[in-house]
Amino acid sequence: MFTSCVDEFSELNSDPSTITKPDIRFLFTKCEASFQPGDYAQWFGGFNDLSTWSQTTVSSGGNTTRSNRPTDEANGCGYEVNEVLRYANEIRYQISLLPEEEKATYEYIQY
Repeated sequence: MFTSCVDEFSELNSDPSTITKPDIRFLFTKCEASFQPGDYAQWFGGFNDLSTWSQTTVSSGGNTTRSNRPTDEANGCGYEVNEVLRYANEIRYQISLLPEEEKATYEYIQY
């Protein structure tokens, strides 16, 4: 015999598309966590390009066009970069919807 939620199903079941106001703190955390899947291989294999892209280091000759191509060919971290940018853009969008006085709360998180 199987048991399931019958009486409160409609109240307990939630549709992800009905979230009208996401918590920006959680979006920021998800943005940070998007780099996680690379682990050591990402750090070891793509450090030069990733550190240049994140403006942590710059070679004496400056950045090349290679650092402008966040793909597997360029540095091995294309997927992670795309995920981070997706969350970063969503954070900026959600902050833009806030009233002016509330935007100041997220001054350092949006850029």
